[in-house]
Amino acid sequence: MSFLSVTPFGNLLGGILGDRIGVTDTLIIAGIVCILGSIYFSRQLPALKKIVYKIYERKGIITS
Repeated sequence: MSFLSVTPFGNLLGGILGDRIGVTDTLIIAGIVCILGSIYFSRQLPALKKIVYKIYERKGIITS
């Protein structure tokens, strides 16, 4: 739900940037932000894997 409630603000920001710096530059910036976000997320995966593995083990989804 929080993702859906933040979406209008992202659209508004994209529209403002597109108006001020141009559509092409806005899309380039958005792409760079997506790439940086995916790099950050991929670096967090080992820690998330440990957390999720313990939860799955506790629920009996996987066995050790």
